[in-house]
Amino acid sequence: MKKMKLAYALLIGIIFLSSCSNSDNGSEQDNNSNPTSVTDNDGNIYNIIQIGNQFWAKENLNVSTYRNGDPILQVTDPYEWQNLNTGAWCYYANKSSNGTTYGKLYNWHAINDPRGLAPEGWHVPSDDEWTLLSDYLITNGYNYDETVSGNKIGKSLASTNLWQNASQNGSVGNDLTLNNTTEFTGLPAGSRWADATVSFNALRRNTSWWSSTSSSNNIAIKFGLANTSVNLSRLGQSKQYGFSVRCIKD
Repeated sequence: MKKMKLAYALLIGIIFLSSCSNSDNGSEQDNNSNPTSVTDNDGNIYNIIQIGNQFWAKENLNVSTYRNGDPILQVTDPYEWQNLNTGAWCYYANKSSNGTTYGKLYNWHAINDPRGLAPEGWHVPSDDEWTLLSDYLITNGYNYDETVSGNKIGKSLASTNLWQNASQNGSVGNDLTLNNTTEFTGLPAGSRWADATVSFNALRRNTSWWSSTSSSNNIAIKFGLANTSVNLSRLGQSKQYGFSVRCIKD
């Protein structure tokens, strides 16, 4: 009888340990499905923020290789840049110190390259995904005046530092302490123009992020913030421009 009781106790113990093990594995999977950071091909680490049902990187992309390890061309010469039809990146004003703060600027050809720009399990958001973000923020009271209609969400996406001041009430550059209620932390990274005679423009005054959506042979959709504006803008722009990139989880 004692041997039977001992065997029964051992069986119960094995079942209990197995149950704990399965529970632990489930928690681990839950943690993996809601990650707090992601690492790109170069070893750069990006923090993650959930907004609605979307998971966004909190920093601009700063990778110099495609997902398969092939290098992305770095182009500093403005005339070479304006004539490219393949992927390329640069630092704002060709200064690596700007890359440390703002990440790299990419032409749209790099976004469209089949080798993949984003880390594994991530991608460059489409026009629809950016619009979903915008609609969610508007309807959930992230407008600067807490209304739920009209696009006045710029401040909720912009960082609380580096933006040039602006006097217009509710604009990104007005009272930076009220910015970034989403923790998206949009920095004023400026852009590289397609026109070689202009080259770089608007550091600390605006920022633009590419979408993966092309609207014609030469134009793709980008979204942006400006220090004097209250909204998240949506525009078509030449694929030769150099803009920032934010990644979104698959």
